[in-house]
Amino acid sequence: MKAKLIKHGHSYALLKDGKLIAFAHPEDFSNDHTIGKLSLKNCQAIERGYDLDELVESRYPIKNTGAMFMPNRHEVINIYRQEGFIEGAKTILEILSDKKFSEKDMLKAFITGVFTDETSDHDFEFTELMKDLQQTEWEVTFNPDEKDSDGCLILKRL
Repeated sequence: MKAKLIKHGHSYALLKDGKLIAFAHPEDFSNDHTIGKLSLKNCQAIERGYDLDELVESRYPIKNTGAMFMPNRHEVINIYRQEGFIEGAKTILEILSDKKFSEKDMLKAFITGVFTDETSDHDFEFTELMKDLQQTEWEVTFNPDEKDSDGCLILKRL
């Protein structure tokens, strides 16, 4: 099923045909059963275009996981590498959190400004361009019957 994921502040809303289906917020509103739940981690992965846990696992795999997990030396090293990778990525995200636009975005804005008619309202066009560059909506797909272990819908970016 296709829907639209919308970010507002630190919250995410899932809309289908303009109707609110599910919601995610850093504060847990799990006592509200009138709408579905979204995983904040899943929404952030859609926004970023990657899932940090999947990225770590693909880079530093650990094969033996189970009730009687006895890691070998290589797996112990990968466990520490995974922890370091995640901490490093979180630090980078914190440092870059105030960065609003990429170099590519700024180049697009510059080129648009250079080729804009001098008699037009530059302030309005630049403001509109900047709004367009801040993506807050994503097309997603989900199966209403498929939920994670916390009862949250599992979204996939289109």
